[in-house]
Amino acid sequence: MEPHKPATVLSARAERWADVMGILVNPFMFARPWVFSAAGSHFDGAAALSRTGIDGVADSAKFTLSAWINLTGGDGLRQVPFRIEGSGGQRLTFERTTGNKYNISARHGTTTVADVTSTASFVAGSGWKHILASCDVSGATGVFQLYIQDAAAGTSTVSGSQIIDWTSNGLVRLSSATSASPAFQVQGDMAEFFLDIKNALDLTVTANRRKFISASGHPVDLGSQGALPFGMQPAYYFHRGVSESPTTFIDNRGYGGAFALSGSLSASATDP
Repeated sequence: MEPHKPATVLSARAERWADVMGILVNPFMFARPWVFSAAGSHFDGAAALSRTGIDGVADSAKFTLSAWINLTGGDGLRQVPFRIEGSGGQRLTFERTTGNKYNISARHGTTTVADVTSTASFVAGSGWKHILASCDVSGATGVFQLYIQDAAAGTSTVSGSQIIDWTSNGLVRLSSATSASPAFQVQGDMAEFFLDIKNALDLTVTANRRKFISASGHPVDLGSQGALPFGMQPAYYFHRGVSESPTTFIDNRGYGGAFALSGSLSASATDP
């Protein structure tokens, strides 16, 4: 008698069955499931990750940033999911502005060489959003693209023939802009934060966006150390698996060094 096969599949995390040589198999019995799932960690407006110094990093003209964010509070307040500081000010700032728009800017010294701001505003309670940006200021004109939810989402100002001096006495912060108070910490959830400071992508090419977001609008597997998008480990990759503790998110799987947690993280109520 042919084995019974369940009639419905409830979700990506529910049991999925495959007919292998006439035998029904649940692939979740294996170490690596067929469907990739990522979980979020909740930042309560006080928690932050930080480290002094940027390990193994050289100045460059390119970077690619990908992050999943679900803001749950604090409309009209500046919130900074990520920042790299150096002598003379910031090197890279990724923030949600007081106008509730996402902005990413990069500098060489005190000069802003790339800046992009989302056209739309994003208020708390609007659910998970995927932020994907790629910058290349090596050419004469420079290119800086921002995609949110897999669609072009902003206007940029870019200088060409520049570099970003990442190595200038770096202080790296996740969910914090400065050591002052307020420090502009995130009020909400984050997942799958990725920053590569060696490579850029043309985000108008769908296949390049699929390295970070699926066609159905969910996270994709970036590899245990975040090396799948570019074939090399990025400087920063923060990931939490669905069965892992919320504090697992503080473990940088990239080469840019370990981070310390100030405050505490909890599990997000929903996942991307």
